[in-house]
Amino acid sequence: MAPVPPAVPDQLRRVGEGAGRRREPGPPRPAGDPSTVVLWPRILYKGAVAEPERDTQVRQEALQHLAHQEPYWDDGLVRWATLIRGFEFQGLRIPLCSMQGIFKPKAMTYAPLSIRSTYTESPDQRPYEDAFDAQGNLLYEYRAGAVEHSDNQGLRRCMTERLPLVFLDAEEKGLYRPYFPVFVIGDDLERRSFLVDVTTGDRYLQTRAAESLSQLERRYREALTSVRIHQRRFRSRVLSAYDTTCAVCRLQRHRVLIDAAHILPDSTPGGIPSVPNALALCKLHHAAFDADLIGISPDLRVEVRRDIREEADGPMLLHGLQNLHGSPLRKLPHRRQLYPDPEFLEERFWRFRSTSV
Repeated sequence: MAPVPPAVPDQLRRVGEGAGRRREPGPPRPAGDPSTVVLWPRILYKGAVAEPERDTQVRQEALQHLAHQEPYWDDGLVRWATLIRGFEFQGLRIPLCSMQGIFKPKAMTYAPLSIRSTYTESPDQRPYEDAFDAQGNLLYEYRAGAVEHSDNQGLRRCMTERLPLVFLDAEEKGLYRPYFPVFVIGDDLERRSFLVDVTTGDRYLQTRAAESLSQLERRYREALTSVRIHQRRFRSRVLSAYDTTCAVCRLQRHRVLIDAAHILPDSTPGGIPSVPNALALCKLHHAAFDADLIGISPDLRVEVRRDIREEADGPMLLHGLQNLHGSPLRKLPHRRQLYPDPEFLEERFWRFRSTSV
């Protein structure tokens, strides 16, 4: 039976729900400032623990550093350079990752500090097939080579001794969304994968009452977390293809104002989470598209519903919607194979026309 991760302090939480465009990195964490320190007491490692005291201190400092820096991240994402720069510990510079997926800094000798996924424009091109099981746990593939590779052995130590890790999920080229703390809770030899609980923030840290959840409620929350991770990856692939620019109005760079809009909704049979079934749209035009106030024709032109065109309101309606009628999309992906699929557009445009007044 897989070990259950211990309860952890209320102050820590899963990151990635930030709002607004933020500076990165933030200022250094003031030593001893209780408002910026997230405590990781030694009780987390209670039991037959072999992790050296220095390794524990580095691990604690890494988690505290991430918790302090989170408000300065842009839409919950951290740049590769920032992760490599890491943090300072006793005069040493400690990176949070490296080119290796399973990472243990030189200052640590016992077990890894972080794991990360690899970004590709197509999920099919990922060198490691990280996925999720039915309970929402991340299936993180072994380091290539021997099952007993030192990196794999290190993650087994994390599992048996319940050591917290950082999971860095690659959402865009050079951009990662950190999840912490996460725990290795299983070792699947047949699939050559570790089971990693990335729902810790939801399950343990939002409220102590979470400990009383029923098994059904836990599974629901775990599944919901895995869905959110897939949605974030989908959004990042779409925004990357469109250079974080609205296809309709060319609003750009303000990442929190740009969405990945499905052409065919994900609730329909053809609603696959792929770039050709998506458009990068600002909040206004995403809402208008979903409500069929505007449609996108197979020849990539914007059509505004007749009653909206004839409505008299003000400059926002005039410039935000009415003047778009008949105009071509103003931004398309840099690669033609990522363009909106004409068949998807035709099916969605038919729905738009059928609801037009």
